[in-house]
Amino acid sequence: MNVPDLSTDSVSSSKATSVEILKTLEVGCDSGFQMEGVRCSSKTQWISRLCWENHIHFLGIQESMLDDINKFSIPSVWPSNHCDFASLNANGKSGGLISVWNPDIFVKINIIQGDGFLAIIGKWKGVDDLCILVNIYAPQDRKSKLSLWKNLWKLRWSIDGIWIFFGDFNEVRFLEERMGSTFYPSLAANFNNFIHDSDLMDFQIGGRMFTYINSDASKLSKIDRFLASSSFSEIWPNAHVIALPSEFSDHCPLMLSTSSSDFGPCPFKFFNSWLNHVELQTIVFSTWSKGDLDNRPDVSLLKKLKAVKFAIKEWRKVENDKSKKRLHDLQQKVDTYDLKAETCPLNQAERFDRCTLKYQLLQRWIWRARNLLVFQAVKIIDERITQDLILYIGSKYLF
Repeated sequence: MNVPDLSTDSVSSSKATSVEILKTLEVGCDSGFQMEGVRCSSKTQWISRLCWENHIHFLGIQESMLDDINKFSIPSVWPSNHCDFASLNANGKSGGLISVWNPDIFVKINIIQGDGFLAIIGKWKGVDDLCILVNIYAPQDRKSKLSLWKNLWKLRWSIDGIWIFFGDFNEVRFLEERMGSTFYPSLAANFNNFIHDSDLMDFQIGGRMFTYINSDASKLSKIDRFLASSSFSEIWPNAHVIALPSEFSDHCPLMLSTSSSDFGPCPFKFFNSWLNHVELQTIVFSTWSKGDLDNRPDVSLLKKLKAVKFAIKEWRKVENDKSKKRLHDLQQKVDTYDLKAETCPLNQAERFDRCTLKYQLLQRWIWRARNLLVFQAVKIIDERITQDLILYIGSKYLF
């Protein structure tokens, strides 16, 4: 897959007491007081300014409260008139989603709407695979929320591509993500099961522990977030989420960025699982012994470390290609048995072979999941990509 040049890309998000902004996808929530007239105009200007300052290419708006998109001027929240958009009408005085994007960077192919979500399927400039960006506003009640998780899970596995889910999920994952309000383990378990079953990665948020704070600061929670498929991290391994100031909202605007400029020198990523590989020790020893000696020990050490880093990077490129091929071959073999089982029963040997293949697939996915857990805890920077992706805004009473 080709790696795009995202030198001007960004993402941000928030939810408002009236408006909320998220970037590359974010989530917002209502602040508790209505914002009308001039204050409403301030909100749209705020959104437009965030888009301009952060070079946003995709914007998500939540709780638009619009039952007719024609009642709202899309250019009022976008830095220019050059844009494309899609919307999901509000249900009475609740909800409403709007997604706006730069058609020079993201080209829409299809739109899928459902209760609580607006999915835009398209092609991102420089990326071979389909990109699916899902703007979400989850309901409050348990039954409707569980139905949304099921629908999103079905949607996730219906299309092969790079997935990004963002918005106000109205749910936390862990006890420490709530303060001043009741934590319900069963509801968190349902949400975590959706994330796990959909093979999604949850980004850590830099700058803040919580994304929502009520008017008197007595209740705080982390209900806004970005979730992405592993294929996203393979293209943008240095992606990170930053919480922006919540100027007009009780939700912090969130920015999903692929820029490495905010984090100083690029660190080298290394997974513990590599230590189990038989070739790694040979590569390290061989490269280290070939290092040029220098009169200054510190210079000599620096040269050796750089050489080892480069050798490991090259080795990983080869190993990743091999791993992808092995995974593809295993999946093809399992699919062959599954297709055959649709027409006639498998014999005992075939059933045994299929179980063995499925177990091997499971082991590979477990290995990838462990690496992703480490990946999320480390700032991983890719020198090829220098900027951001998308902006999300959750908003209420926009006009």
